[in-house]
Amino acid sequence: MQAMMQTVDVSLGDRSYAIRVGAGTLDRLGAAVGSVVRPGRAVVVTNPAVGSLYGEPVVDSLRSAGFEAVTVEVPAGEEHKTLRSLELLYGRFLAAGLDRGSLVVALGAESSVISPDSRPPRS
Repeated sequence: MQAMMQTVDVSLGDRSYAIRVGAGTLDRLGAAVGSVVRPGRAVVVTNPAVGSLYGEPVVDSLRSAGFEAVTVEVPAGEEHKTLRSLELLYGRFLAAGLDRGSLVVALGAESSVISPDSRPPRS
């Protein structure tokens, strides 16, 4: 059975956009993104815990859709969300050859529901 993906439209006039939401859809991420963005360079930003679980399927999906995808890992936690960390991230983007037209995919506990630590505890 194929996982369902729903679209949520965000109506902001000329700044409107759609958000696609689904469970079990990581293998289709590349095709979904490729339908709205011309394939080119891409980076998946994640933390080590989430990246070890889901990074490879996301990168593989992007590559199969024609993207030149790489992964950049950043430490988890609010204490790492600093201007210094952003500076290091931009440096990694430049080293990977990204430019203004490149795709950035955020894959993390706060940006998705796929993280094991976002699941409710078992009773």
